Amino acid sequence: MSDDTPAVATSPFQEYVPCRWRYQEQDHYVLKRSREFSGAYHLHNLNDELNDDKGDLEKCLIAYSVNGETHDLFTVKDYFNSMYSFDTIDRSNITGDLRERIARRNMKYFLRRFSKHGHVGDSFSGATSGDRDGFLIANNDTYVLKILHYPNMVLLKKDKEGKLGYQNLKELDGLFDYQYFMKRHLIVLESKSESFKLMPDDLERRLFEPLRQLFPDAQLHYVLFANGRKLFSHVKKDVPVLHKNIIPLHEALLEYGVVPFYFSFRESRSDMERMTDHLFLQHDLINRRGVAFTGKVVHTRNDLVVFDAGETPHLRLRRNEHSGLWKEVTRFRHKNTKRSNRKKGL
Repeated sequence: MSDDTPAVATSPFQEYVPCRWRYQEQDHYVLKRSREFSGAYHLHNLNDELNDDKGDLEKCLIAYSVNGETHDLFTVKDYFNSMYSFDTIDRSNITGDLRERIARRNMKYFLRRFSKHGHVGDSFSGATSGDRDGFLIANNDTYVLKILHYPNMVLLKKDKEGKLGYQNLKELDGLFDYQYFMKRHLIVLESKSESFKLMPDDLERRLFEPLRQLFPDAQLHYVLFANGRKLFSHVKKDVPVLHKNIIPLHEALLEYGVVPFYFSFRESRSDMERMTDHLFLQHDLINRRGVAFTGKVVHTRNDLVVFDAGETPHLRLRRNEHSGLWKEVTRFRHKNTKRSNRKKGL
């Protein structure tokens, strides 16, 4: 099988598709070109300066920057819109949701700056920001693609035996409609945690075949975001190749006419755990529960200041020198930060 398939040859992203390389009598798939995202997350609390002019629900708790461009990653409103509970010991769903958000943010940045001849189309045309959930994107006699819980989507198959007449085929972490010159490209985004197993035949049956029928004029791409150690290895210094566990998926997708490429998370497991812990902490604070958190305490003769992960103190007590009593300071003076660091528009 040649990795220079017709789909790869006509894809604008062909330089990012690993190609076959024979080394020491073994076949590998070497990266022709990789993409390093200089993403960085920033933890905030409700009192931080960037939240001064925002409504209660719009206050940012985690911001994310890619090459200096910063956006809200998680806001107070997301607590109410989350499909997962913050009243549970199991935090894996929240961590997975954060991975999806980071992957989408990096992918949006990549696509918007990929080429002056391309642009991200609007798969949500006709859906306003208030009624996107449940919005029907495409359908035919057999399949339905709709927004499940924005921006996640779901593929359904019409089935009299399924629940409410539909069978759930596949939930999508992200789907990008990219127009390059006069050609339409659909990019399926999937994010995975530390360990995962993907079944290419299942992806073809439950994902790509329905998308071909719903969008017959589009070329299909599949982008997998995961830990770099799970995606790549090195058989030679400075020559990254696809990990042996990814090769069966890669070869199968090529045979199916899908263009696959792979990006790695910059964030480590400890980074993801820190973000998840921060969201649970802020959730408990907002709900006025007793909390325990990791931060720093500054104690002087007349001041006791407790910090969480945000820029502004969580608690500040000041001692009255005459009475010796401590009193909470409810108004904080922000650091002299530049307003230019605020979130840029989408």
